[in-house]
Amino acid sequence: MKKFTSHPTVGDVIREMYLHPTQMSAQEAADLCGLDCAVFEAILSGQQALNYQLAYRLAQGFNTSYTFWLGIQATHKKAPAQAEAD
Repeated sequence: MKKFTSHPTVGDVIREMYLHPTQMSAQEAADLCGLDCAVFEAILSGQQALNYQLAYRLAQGFNTSYTFWLGIQATHKKAPAQAEAD
């Protein structure tokens, strides 16, 4: 498994923890999460920010908590601002 050198995006985590190890396609993962594939791919690419509903669907599909996904997003968003402050 890849080690992250900075604060990963939600898409990074999905790819490295779920898609690559299982060789699951984006369509299969989207179906697992009950999401449209276009929405899922937008999450993977960072073009779609998570809201509670999307985080809940990821949590249901990947057997995690919705706060796990919201926390990843919050940490990733906070990291550049924190680096500028340092």
